[in-house]
Amino acid sequence: MLESPFPRDEYEARAARVRVEMARQGVDGLLLTSGPNLTYLTGYPSPLRAGSRPFVAIFPLAGDPILLVHTGRELEARGYSWVPDVRTYSLLSRAPVPEILTAFHDLNLTAATIGAELGPETALDLPVFDFLMLQERLPGARFVDAGPVLWPVRMRKSEAEVAYVRQACESGADAIVMGAGLPLDLPELTADWPRVALVPILSDLRGI
Repeated sequence: MLESPFPRDEYEARAARVRVEMARQGVDGLLLTSGPNLTYLTGYPSPLRAGSRPFVAIFPLAGDPILLVHTGRELEARGYSWVPDVRTYSLLSRAPVPEILTAFHDLNLTAATIGAELGPETALDLPVFDFLMLQERLPGARFVDAGPVLWPVRMRKSEAEVAYVRQACESGADAIVMGAGLPLDLPELTADWPRVALVPILSDLRGI
């Protein structure tokens, strides 16, 4: 792997925690696109929105996930992400619907409940027309909001993530910007550094 902010076992632990929530919520798979949720689970630092070359990750309740990237991003994706199954597509300005369908078939998710970024504080980085086409091609699948699966996990930080907060404080940070992915216990984590301001961010598209 290329240099990553976290070791592989941190991403595997995140995937395990997410799968606990998936089982609790009755979700069989996750369809994630460019942005913080995909980065959180795959380790690939995808942009907030990828425009003509969207990133797509499909996470099953059991088994290896699949990461779909444009051909120009393949080496980068294999270097940054821990996901072993990296697949590519060449289409521009459209979602890779055929490749997504193949991935759903390979993961036995064609008649499953799929969590997608459909709710508050999330954004599905696929053209609406293409997402509607995907739903049409998967008549047996049911798409639901992935928020109830993702937020309980992302809002509680691991020891590896907490270490970055402490390092920021010890290094003399004046403020920590809190976003949609803020840890619930952030005030406790910074209690020993009362001069560090906790500043809420107002955008619904960014988080820490």
